[in-house]
Amino acid sequence: MPTTNDDALALALLEINPSACAILARDLSVIAGNRHFVERFGEPAPGRVSEEILSLLLKDDPASSRDEWGARVSAVATEALRTMQPAIVVVPASTASTAEHGAAWTLEFRPLPQRTNAAREPAVLLVVKPSGAHPALMDIETALAGYRMLSEAMPIILWTAGPDGLLDHMSSAALRHTAAEQPLLGRSWETLTHPNDREATVQRWAASVQDGTDYVIDHRLRQPDGTYRWMRSLATPLRDSEGALVRWLGATIDVNEPKNIELERLRLESRYRALVTVASTIAYVCDEIGRFVIPQPSWESYTGQPWEKHQGHGWIEMIHEADRALAQAALERAVKTDQPYRADVRLWHAASSTFRRCQVRAAGTRGKDGDIYEWVGMITDVEETLRTAQSLREERERLDLSIEAAEIGTFHCPIPLSRIIWNPKCKEHFWLAPNADVDLELFYQIVHPEDR
Repeated sequence: MPTTNDDALALALLEINPSACAILARDLSVIAGNRHFVERFGEPAPGRVSEEILSLLLKDDPASSRDEWGARVSAVATEALRTMQPAIVVVPASTASTAEHGAAWTLEFRPLPQRTNAAREPAVLLVVKPSGAHPALMDIETALAGYRMLSEAMPIILWTAGPDGLLDHMSSAALRHTAAEQPLLGRSWETLTHPNDREATVQRWAASVQDGTDYVIDHRLRQPDGTYRWMRSLATPLRDSEGALVRWLGATIDVNEPKNIELERLRLESRYRALVTVASTIAYVCDEIGRFVIPQPSWESYTGQPWEKHQGHGWIEMIHEADRALAQAALERAVKTDQPYRADVRLWHAASSTFRRCQVRAAGTRGKDGDIYEWVGMITDVEETLRTAQSLREERERLDLSIEAAEIGTFHCPIPLSRIIWNPKCKEHFWLAPNADVDLELFYQIVHPEDR
C-alpha cells in the first residue's frame, strides 16, 4: 500500500509501464509491483515481508542455478545501490523462470533517491523485460496516451517531455496549483520557479536529461495568489526496446501541505522557545519581501491576531496607524539594501488592549547564491523599560532640585578614580571658582594634613 504522495506517484507510473516493474527495498524484497510483474512472477502474500526478488525470478530453477545466478544478480543490484547508477544483468533462458516466454530476462536496477534509512524505504526500481523483446512491448504512444489520461484524473501535476527535456504536455492541475495561465510547455515553467531556486532546478534537470538518470528536486513554485509553495518535481526516463531514451514522464507534488506547515511551526517554536521565554520577545520568520508565509505563534500570542489575519502583509494592521508608514519604509529600505531591519513602533498588545512601544530587529538569511530568502526577526516589548527610564529621569530631576534647594555640596568619583566631579555648591564651600577643574591632587591640598 502506498503511504506517501511519492509512493502513490511511483505506483501510478508503474501501472502504465508496459514492462514488468517493481519497487524494491535495500534488501531486494518487493514493496510493490505493477500488474505485469504480478502476472508473470506472482504477488507476495499480504501481511508479511515480501519474498526476495531473487526467489520470485528464480523460483522454478534448480538450487545450484539459483545460487549461482542469485549471487550474480544480487551483486549487480548491490553495486547499483552503492554507486546510485543504473545497472543491467541478463539472466540466460536456461535459468529464467516462466520459460514459456522463450527468452532470457533483462533485469535493470534503477536506484531511487533515499528519504530515510528505514528498512522498508523504497530503494530501487526494477524493470524486467525479455531480452530482445518485440517492439510492441514498448508501444510508446500507447503508454503516453494512458499516462496523459491518468494525469487529468489525479490531483497532482503530471507532465511529459521529449528526450531533449522540453515539456510537451502538462496536466490541467498546473493551472489550479501554480500561477500558470496556460499550459507550461518547452521551458516556460522556469518563470514560475522561485528566483533563488531557479538556477539549481535548471541545472539539476539539465544533468538528468544529459545523463538519462531519474530527476528529483524540491523547489518553490509561484501560486495564483503570488506566494510560493514548496513542490517536489520528479521524472523518470521512458526507453524503447533498444534502450534509447524516447520520453520523460514527470510529476510535481505539493509538499507544503498543512501537516508539513505544522511540522515547520513546531520546528520554529522549538528554535526560539528558550529565547522568547527569557527575553519577552516575539520571534518571527517572513519571506524575502516581508510576508508571513507560515503561522507565527508568538506573534498571535502577543497581538491576538490569528493566522488568517496575519498571513502575508496582514501583520501591518497590528501596528499603530501613525507608525505604519515608518515600519513599511524600514522594510522597503532593508529589502533594497540587504541591510538588517530596524524599526521602533507601537504594537497592539492583546492582553492589555493597548498599543505598547516595541523594537523590531531582523536579519536576512542568505542562500548559497548570497541572496536573502527569508528574514528572521525579534520584536521586543520595551514599554516597561522606557517607562522605568522615564521614571529614573524624573527622580533624578527631583533629587537635583532638592540638592539645589538645600544648598548641599555633592561630588562623585568615576571609576577609575582619576578625577572628582563637584557640583557648584561644593566648589563654593571650598572657595573654588564655579569653572575650576578639580583632581585628586587639588582635593588633597584642600584637606587638612592631619585628615588626608
